[in-house]
Amino acid sequence: IEDVRMEVSGVFNTAGFYGAADEGSGYEEVTSKVFIKAPGATHEQITYLKEQCERHSPVGDSLSRGVPMKLSIQLE
Repeated sequence: IEDVRMEVSGVFNTAGFYGAADEGSGYEEVTSKVFIKAPGATHEQITYLKEQCERHSPVGDSLSRGVPMKLSIQLE
């Protein structure tokens, strides 16, 4: 692999964020695109890499499980 670049985008509920609706204010969907420059890599190798990333990504796992968020504010 010579180069890797990633783009992440999402569908965001702006009405909830601005208080214009009582529904949640989070993302409804997150999409990731990975651009890989890997001369000579086979389709099978890239497919295997994708499967391994999906299986072992701590960020992907956390998002799919809906890990609780904890917020603390400390005045200084």
